[in-house]
Amino acid sequence: MSDETKKDPEANRTVAGSGTAGTAGTAGTTGAGGDASGDMPKAKELSFAQKAGIWVLIVIVGALFGMSGSLSILQEGDRTISGISEREIEVRFQIAKRLQSILPEQFMASFEEYAQMLKIARAAEEEGLMPAGHALDVAVDEFLAKKLPDRTRTYKDALVENIGGKNEVSRVELKRFLAERIAVQAFRLRHVYAPAVPVGAADDLTSVYAPKIGQDPTNWQAMMTFPQTSADQVLVDEVVLQGTAQLPTIADDDADLQVTYERLRGERFTRPEAVTATIAHADLAKILAATQIADADAQAYFDNHPDEFAKQPAPDAKPDAKPETKPFAEVKAEIVEKLRKEAADKAARKQLEAFDQVVDAQGLDGQKDNTAFKQAALDAGLMIKDNVLIESPASARPSEGGQGGVRELVIADLGTLKDQVGLFNRDKDLGFTTRALKTSGTTATWLVLRIDGRRDAGFKELSEVKTEIVEYLRGQRAYKPFMEQAESARAAAEKLGPNGLTAYLATPEGSKWNAQVTPAPMAPAHVLRVPAKDIGQLSSDSRVAGSLIVAEHPVALVEAEAVPGSEVPRAKLVQARGYQVGRPADPRMRTVQTRYYRSELENYRSSIFNQEYQRILEAK
Repeated sequence: MSDETKKDPEANRTVAGSGTAGTAGTAGTTGAGGDASGDMPKAKELSFAQKAGIWVLIVIVGALFGMSGSLSILQEGDRTISGISEREIEVRFQIAKRLQSILPEQFMASFEEYAQMLKIARAAEEEGLMPAGHALDVAVDEFLAKKLPDRTRTYKDALVENIGGKNEVSRVELKRFLAERIAVQAFRLRHVYAPAVPVGAADDLTSVYAPKIGQDPTNWQAMMTFPQTSADQVLVDEVVLQGTAQLPTIADDDADLQVTYERLRGERFTRPEAVTATIAHADLAKILAATQIADADAQAYFDNHPDEFAKQPAPDAKPDAKPETKPFAEVKAEIVEKLRKEAADKAARKQLEAFDQVVDAQGLDGQKDNTAFKQAALDAGLMIKDNVLIESPASARPSEGGQGGVRELVIADLGTLKDQVGLFNRDKDLGFTTRALKTSGTTATWLVLRIDGRRDAGFKELSEVKTEIVEYLRGQRAYKPFMEQAESARAAAEKLGPNGLTAYLATPEGSKWNAQVTPAPMAPAHVLRVPAKDIGQLSSDSRVAGSLIVAEHPVALVEAEAVPGSEVPRAKLVQARGYQVGRPADPRMRTVQTRYYRSELENYRSSIFNQEYQRILEAK
């Protein structure tokens, strides 16, 4: 049986990083010596002859020891992520990893994030925003002068201490790292302007936390528990209209079916790479039913884990008071169930690990078909699932590791499994059989999995998605007549004055919509987006909810929230019925509110930046 490769955490190529992680520098050999200034070690450049000699030795050693992979690596084309060489990204990842291991900052990010940041850095360099020369030297000096948490040493001290070690970072690497990070920041500042939002709108953008009536207003923990909006509110009536009645019939031979399929298949009808597998797994339900827990074992667990069964402290209890423990009789059933599940899990693991030995002894790994594997599993008392399709998730690359990088595979109705084995790596031939593995989820169990076949990534056939395309075309063709009738409904409701929506739905014309009025509060600055009159057209100017508070009581036709999986066109009629003045915010709460206000503005800036830089990069 082939052993799975256990990933070294130190070799992981992604970590839980935030979007603010910086980029790192270009490839370079870290030298043990320092530069002339003694600040950081400089990388010594190899001569052409030295480089050529090294590559010759690699090829010779590969040939002598059967490492044919060396040649394949030399011959293989460089893979890219979002148009950026994976090798370039790997270089920056490794530098960031070394920096993060010795400095108190977040430098690391996923490969996709590095690809995006490098694209921005290159665009910034084309615009002359990449620092160099004296300006870059100043930036490096400022970085090295930053204080460590102990407030006595600097970043330079930490980097110098690692010269010659595995976390050494040369000055050349550090300069390129900082240059790219500064370039990204400069690019953002050039292309994104701070949103001009008056302080008076802060209450409309954030929530202020107020104490529950009857509680001590100085109890800040209690105040943070009960959110209450303090801003002014527009009280509106809403009616959601749906274009079900306008949906047309689509003929089976409609010419647009094929055209629409061709247009949408790359976006909506892709099919991921997959493997088909035979799975031998434990019958956990049967094992659990046969598992019994003695009263003495339950009592022993209770005695050894008193903290798990502590009662909630009384409201007037002293902070240092020792909590009371629930009676054993009250928690016995809970303990017995917990111990039964643990015992059943251990028995299942033991059963599957014993099956591992059977696979080895009978040479089942790598066989052409699954007949012998299935028979051996049945003889071992295991359950069988064959022809199980396991699709490759699109959320993570197979080479990535660390938090968020290992792919979660859905294993039929047996739960999910982290792809530590690498089922989609091409070094796993048909017939490859795993060791005993534990799935996760409510139906988790122990299993051994055998690869029977592979399916390449591609597109679903038209016959598979014809129903979806028909519904899509119906929604597209219904949109314009629906919007025309929705506008007529808006005009009719507006003529009826205050409470016009309620009155309109009571008319024969309005009752055809089969809709109802829903009251809702809105912030005065809430944006109501006006939908386009037809597919492919630009929408009209939007308006804010506060603009509805006028004597005429206008009715607005605005966009409605989409329903996932539905192609039926939707819109919403909105009419104001009142205005509610918010209570004045407590001055002390303004401090709390400011954090949320600034966070909202920063999110807005980030959204603008993402849209703007995508537009700029696409134009280059």
